[in-house]
Amino acid sequence: MGARPLEGWPDVFVSAVQNTSAGQVAELVQSGAGYHILKVLQRGQSQGLGESENEMIVTQTRAHHILIKLDKITSDDQARMRIEQLAARIRAGEPFEDLARAYSDDASAPQGGDLGWLNPGETVPAFEEAMDALAPGQISGPVRSQFGWHLIRVDEHRERNVGDEYRRMQARQMLLQQRVEPAFDDWFSQVRSQAFIDNRIDPQASSGRRR
Repeated sequence: MGARPLEGWPDVFVSAVQNTSAGQVAELVQSGAGYHILKVLQRGQSQGLGESENEMIVTQTRAHHILIKLDKITSDDQARMRIEQLAARIRAGEPFEDLARAYSDDASAPQGGDLGWLNPGETVPAFEEAMDALAPGQISGPVRSQFGWHLIRVDEHRERNVGDEYRRMQARQMLLQQRVEPAFDDWFSQVRSQAFIDNRIDPQASSGRRR
């Protein structure tokens, strides 16, 4: 879900995460849209609220990366060795984008590893921590995440007001909630009714006993 203030979240989400520490998983949450598992990646104050409530200022990062994934064929050691070899080729002068196109396992490979502008919380913690430690123009050493091994290049930073974008997201969530809840309630009522009828017809149907 990215880094967002609690204001505007569904009440069930707020209740679930407000006492959950960073890195922990909240209890199972049921809403009109279904069941949710929420993990708190990081806690902190908003990076900058403007004087107007319509402003939400965040620092965005433009970055490229190369990913070598782990799979049944490529072990952790093999993936790290490959990413170290690519790092050496970059240090020797080969263009980062060319190597990303040729060797990266990420969907961004055709774009030379370009990830575009990233908001805080939009990437996994290990990736974001390494990215945030880089100045524009710098390239990271090998970075391990749950997806594999990365090389990250930070191109630039910028401050952006994402208030309008956030409000549009809120509006979409509210509309979805309004549409989904009645349908969910109808479906759940039908399921409960059907389960009751099945139980009356066959008392052992829901007992789990073998007959």
